[in-house]
Amino acid sequence: MILHIPHAGINTLGRNIEQFDIDYLTDWHTDKLFSHKYGDSMIQKVSRFVCDVERFTDDKEPMYSQGQGICYTKGTRDNDIGVIDKEDIINNIYNKWHIELNKKVAFSLCYFSKIVVVDCHSFPDKEGYPDFCIGTTEQTPKELVDLVQYFLKDYHVGINNPYCGSMIPSNYVGNEDVIPIMIEVNKKLYLNNEDDFNKIKIVINQLLDVISEYESSVE
Repeated sequence: MILHIPHAGINTLGRNIEQFDIDYLTDWHTDKLFSHKYGDSMIQKVSRFVCDVERFTDDKEPMYSQGQGICYTKGTRDNDIGVIDKEDIINNIYNKWHIELNKKVAFSLCYFSKIVVVDCHSFPDKEGYPDFCIGTTEQTPKELVDLVQYFLKDYHVGINNPYCGSMIPSNYVGNEDVIPIMIEVNKKLYLNNEDDFNKIKIVINQLLDVISEYESSVE
């Protein structure tokens, strides 16, 4: 099981990013919430404003038109963010990240017949938003989605709502041996105090137990 944690980083590499934007869009503490004894974690330390490793690198990226492609030029309130050397970011952060992710999958497949890549996120609370969001792709088995949804039966769960999809390592698109699933947790559940954080950390660890057991059972 690979735990893909792309948006927990807060290192802006000296860019002048408004604190409101960082507070709002950073997936705070997901590197601590999503940890597991059988999980190989990939944690991006650089802020998503500098390099969002889950965006496409060209203008085919849906968020590019909103100034939030691989290198953000707009904040959360349409405020401008200064231009940086995009090619340098792509070469030295983005490409290296994806090379390492593909390597981790290749290494894991030497020992296991199936690998689950858990895309780990959190999201700001808005009216009508669920407690958890499960993101899927065509490579995500319904059986796994059902297991996750059942485990979270005491919470309000959205399937591909309010966010959809999940990270698939670029070398494994269409490869059924690599199973993607995105787990997003509403920040209201864990950011208010330490007790809430500890409770949700236990819930997520137990959920990762379920996913790990599923991974071990499929062939």
